[in-house]
Amino acid sequence: MMPLYPELEKVGPLQFDVTKIEQWVHERQQGGLFMNGEELHSYIAANILNSCLGLTELLAIADRGYYFVLQHFGQVGPYGHRGAARNQKGELFVPYINRSGRHDAQKKAFVSWDQFKIAIECMRTLRFPS
Repeated sequence: MMPLYPELEKVGPLQFDVTKIEQWVHERQQGGLFMNGEELHSYIAANILNSCLGLTELLAIADRGYYFVLQHFGQVGPYGHRGAARNQKGELFVPYINRSGRHDAQKKAFVSWDQFKIAIECMRTLRFPS
């Protein structure tokens, strides 16, 4: 995959307080409405991309573990649009924090890639405070 914004991947702060990170949702995603993923990413790229988290920050958060991610971000994995990429077919993928495991010993948090075709309310973008 080819990163869309490699120049922004090293822009975020070296340290950050995860409790101050905002979970942002476009107004058209609210109330369980669907939004085209390309359209949402275009909006983010034009308006708030510099404040979004990227792959590096998501990896750091996921390293804190399953329960840390659950405590701070809830049931649905947050997205880091600054780390967006396209595959050879030109399809948009956005990294997000995923979780797995049924038993305590198996529970883990890790970064996955979502083919970003449709965005709904639960798909939250992480941003540093403005």
